[in-house]
This record gives sequence, C-alpha cells and structure tokens, in this order.
Amino acid sequence: MQDPTLIDHLNEVFVQVEAALQDLNYGVEADVEIQETGDLVSYEKRGKVWRLCMSDGTGTRVLIEVGYIKRIAAAAVLPELWRRIQMQHAANVARTNAVLEIAKNTLAQIVAAKGAT
Repeated sequence: MQDPTLIDHLNEVFVQVEAALQDLNYGVEADVEIQETGDLVSYEKRGKVWRLCMSDGTGTRVLIEVGYIKRIAAAAVLPELWRRIQMQHAANVARTNAVLEIAKNTLAQIVAAKGAT
C-alpha cells in the first residue's frame, strides 16, 4: 500500500518543479520516454498553462493526476526532461538571435539604399 504522506510530498515537488519552470518562462516543449514503460513525460502547454504531463497508450494527463507508480517513474526522468528543456530553449534563443541579425542587416541595407537615392 502506498504511503499517502510520501505521495503527497512527491506531488508537492511536481507542483514546485512546474512553478519553477513556469517562472523561467522558456515557452518550450520537451519530452522524455520512460524506458521501462514507454510512457512519455513532457512539459507542455495545456490551455494557457505550462504543465508536467504523462502520455501513455490511453492519452495525455497532467502528471499529478496519473497513478502513483507512474509518478514515481516520472520523477526518475525529471533530470533528463530538464536537460531537454534547456537544450530546446538554447536552440530557440540561437534561432531568434540569427533571425534578429538577418533583420538588422536587411534594415541596414534598406537604410543605405534609401540614403543612396
């Protein structure tokens, strides 16, 4: 039988992880597979809120709503999920910086052409 206090504590940790990720405001999705079960733990936007979720053969649910055995398995892959979130965010920042540089260069060319006329 599960220890309600332990499960409650695990749920609180998940809530704190979600809040910390939301505070970062990265705005990126990421997921990682639990090798033993094939379930997918993800960080994704659900409505207007970013949540930790789990997908299995029956659909996707918010992580704190899945069975406690699955939540325990999900906790083990949180470090990898965090790594993937960071990688996705870094890739988005690099893409945005590259596009910004292109836009600035285009603007400089337009301003130079305007000055030449």
